[in-house]
Amino acid sequence: MNTYLMNKNNDIEMRFASLVNMFLPYIRRRVASLPVVGMESDDLIQEGLVGLCDAVYGYREGETAFGGYARVCIDNRINSALRSAARQKNTPLADYASLDDESIRSELISDYSVENSAAAREELWQLLQTIDSSLSRFEKNVLLLHIEGYSYRSIASVLRSNPKSVDNALQRARRKLKRSES
Repeated sequence: MNTYLMNKNNDIEMRFASLVNMFLPYIRRRVASLPVVGMESDDLIQEGLVGLCDAVYGYREGETAFGGYARVCIDNRINSALRSAARQKNTPLADYASLDDESIRSELISDYSVENSAAAREELWQLLQTIDSSLSRFEKNVLLLHIEGYSYRSIASVLRSNPKSVDNALQRARRKLKRSES
């Protein structure tokens, strides 16, 4: 089973890497077009990637084209994060002054244009390297199966674990990946 799972994981990684490579420029353009209040743009980009994962998980073939569905999921996730950051309970977060300089921001936006997909591929490669070096085997397997659309219960069954362990592994993986970004 381990050999099967590892071969399947390589295929999952390749498919997910392809999707991220395809949608990351859209996510960056979307975030760049928004007034970012209460959140860093990198956090919104991460929310957009989570929206992409949601799209992969929730997509039902035949209902609509995946690209349009993914963009709606990405937009909804980003908008939800912005609304959450703007709520009164997050007032200390919403009132901070961003350290981003406008010239730096415009430079970053131009660096991640559609024409510069080599930079996006490099960023994706670095993300995959970070996943490989930062996460335990169990966390990687859980993350990849979750991205593929398996439920917590299904992942737990495949990995001979329990849903709570799966949830804990996903939370640890998210924290580790967020730490490696900074």
